[in-house]
Amino acid sequence: MEIPLLKGRFFTHYDNLADAQPVVIVDEKFAARFWPGQDPIGKHLWNDPKRQMTIVGVVGTVKQYGLDIDGRIVVYRPTANMLQYQVARTASEPAAVAAAIVREIHAVDPTIPVYDVRTMQDRMSHSMARQRFATIMLGAFAVFALILAAVGVYGVMSYLVSQGTHDIGVRMALGASQRGILGMIVRQGLELAAAGIVLGLLGAVALTRVMSTLLFGVTATDVVTFAVVPLILTCIAATACYLPARRATYVDPVIALRDE
Repeated sequence: MEIPLLKGRFFTHYDNLADAQPVVIVDEKFAARFWPGQDPIGKHLWNDPKRQMTIVGVVGTVKQYGLDIDGRIVVYRPTANMLQYQVARTASEPAAVAAAIVREIHAVDPTIPVYDVRTMQDRMSHSMARQRFATIMLGAFAVFALILAAVGVYGVMSYLVSQGTHDIGVRMALGASQRGILGMIVRQGLELAAAGIVLGLLGAVALTRVMSTLLFGVTATDVVTFAVVPLILTCIAATACYLPARRATYVDPVIALRDE
């Protein structure tokens, strides 16, 4: 299972012999709770008053009950004759060798029932089903909100351009270039978008702390996410501002002034 060994040793074949001394391996959370600042190797546990077990190793903490649940303290015992679950690591696709593994188990003991054969990826995927559904829904709403924001920016800028047709005509009559008019309108739109992005970032920082249980592989204040998303929003806002701004550069100054 690739659980890291931090101190001591793993189990060996001899630990499963009938006359072997009972030994256990504990995880680092167990060791830190009962022997803080001490070496737990060689310490003893009892599962009943007459059965003493010696700690021979300390391993890393694992999440057995979900990625969003802190791992509990764990004690591992060599239970070769009491296994309820078998785990096999394969070099090829695990599903392709499942039948062969079942045959090998039945070759040892045909009476052993084999059921619920699944890959570790399937089990992890199943354990995250609730979080995945929530993130998909949030992602869908986010995309919908992004589309509404782009349409909103375009609509606002189109309205501002139509209201400023007279001013644009005056500027162009006085010698303003199309590039200058284009830059002015886009700049005005980006200033409004920048204010919205700043407010959105502040709200996102507060909200991600509430949603931290749905995040895996990233922190609540992931730098890459908080850098890439504003960049994407800025590009969308710039595009939404550019279209009405470009249309404004084709305004005929004479017609614009005559309409006024």
